[in-house]
Amino acid sequence: MTESVPGPFFTTATPTDHIQDEQSPYTGYFESLSENDIHLFFEIEATSEWIRNSNHQRIALQFPDSLLPYSKRVTKLIESKIGDDENPEIVKKTFVLADTTYRSCCVDEVAAAHANCTALVHFGEACHSAPTDKIDVKFVLGNLPTFIDEFRVKLKEIVNELSTDHIVLLMDSCFAHEQEKVVAVIEEIVPPTKKVSCASLPSEENLKEHRKNVYLGREISAALRDNLPADLIFCGFPNSPLLPIWLLSYPSCMTVTHYNPMDKSIQHENTRSSRLLRKRLFLVEKLKDADTVGLVVGSVGVDKHREAVKRMRELCKAAGKKIYVISVGKINVPKLSNFSTDIDVFVLLSCPFGVVLDSSDYFRPVVSFFEAEIALNPSKTWAADFGWSAEFAAFLEDKIETEVPEVDVGDFSLISGKVRVVTKEDEKEGDGPRSIAIYNPGYCNDRTWKGLDDGITASEDSTTVTEGRSGIAQGYSGK
Repeated sequence: MTESVPGPFFTTATPTDHIQDEQSPYTGYFESLSENDIHLFFEIEATSEWIRNSNHQRIALQFPDSLLPYSKRVTKLIESKIGDDENPEIVKKTFVLADTTYRSCCVDEVAAAHANCTALVHFGEACHSAPTDKIDVKFVLGNLPTFIDEFRVKLKEIVNELSTDHIVLLMDSCFAHEQEKVVAVIEEIVPPTKKVSCASLPSEENLKEHRKNVYLGREISAALRDNLPADLIFCGFPNSPLLPIWLLSYPSCMTVTHYNPMDKSIQHENTRSSRLLRKRLFLVEKLKDADTVGLVVGSVGVDKHREAVKRMRELCKAAGKKIYVISVGKINVPKLSNFSTDIDVFVLLSCPFGVVLDSSDYFRPVVSFFEAEIALNPSKTWAADFGWSAEFAAFLEDKIETEVPEVDVGDFSLISGKVRVVTKEDEKEGDGPRSIAIYNPGYCNDRTWKGLDDGITASEDSTTVTEGRSGIAQGYSGK
């Protein structure tokens, strides 16, 4: 029998050959933690007290993959401390959540609901997106040393390269407990004419109720809000998802000084925010040219995600584009490739850390919700400068321009060079706004399926129902 050759949409590789695991900033740093380190990093005492003082009896403990090896030990330590001696009949049970539905930085309320949990303790790096009110959440960000003395020595080596009058300190969550010490060192070394500010972590109350000046879970300084030139000092892991999103959101950060406390190294360089933002502007043009849009739901643990889906439907309707809402869990190239023949551009609805900054591996462009807002809402303009945002909740209340002038309005596509024309909806088909037209989504019109054997030729195609094999895997009939 001749071996069939895989067609253009088939491959001999398995899905696991393509799936890229979510990169954790902790990867490679937690091979072995001592008993004392476990107590400090996971805040065993404070977490146990929070559970003990609450009225919850079923509590979920959510771990990222990099911290999962410690889940058994942490669970035993917590359960040994949350018992109520005065009311022994009240038993509090914990459940370990692993392999989260979307991203480990988000609160996985879906998985917690499967165990009927009413509270959740989130360990590790968090995107600090406003969680829904369906479950009580405590964030345990971790405590790691920043090695202040080593930081002082390294900062003195590059202090003369800080060129602006404003210095902004940004830290990964697990180092933020020492931010006051780091700020003191910076103020000690830099000239007194420079103003030092810190993008600090707000309290949990401000994080939920007062988010006006909070972005990416940090309180924003006046210098950044006013788009003033600044030098950014980042203290964190080299693969932290926070830094690239921050630099795109605040292109006024002219340089970035990255100090890695784990290997005590420092690196100073000019930022490339302007170039990366121009690439995002290219994606805006691709979405303007698209006819069919796929909205990929990448998180359901972020507040107002339903409102975001509704708004995207309204934007596509106003722009005359077809939209399909897709939910595939954690996104990767193989999953979205299943829709690449029907979808022109994907819009990813996710938490800030879930934004795809490089979609070159995907068969179709993947844009953020902000870029979709710019492309589909005529009332919005953006010129690849200040204003890019990774949080979709910031503009859900903005007006959507739906009025189309009597005369068709056209603009040139910067990609194809053709004219894009927007016409009134009732002129596309039908006799008027009240006419009835047959709804046909068109998604499966030209779809055929011939089974898993891609070597079948057209002459062998048959829709006749025939009896298949019977039996068990050890021995089917007809073998």
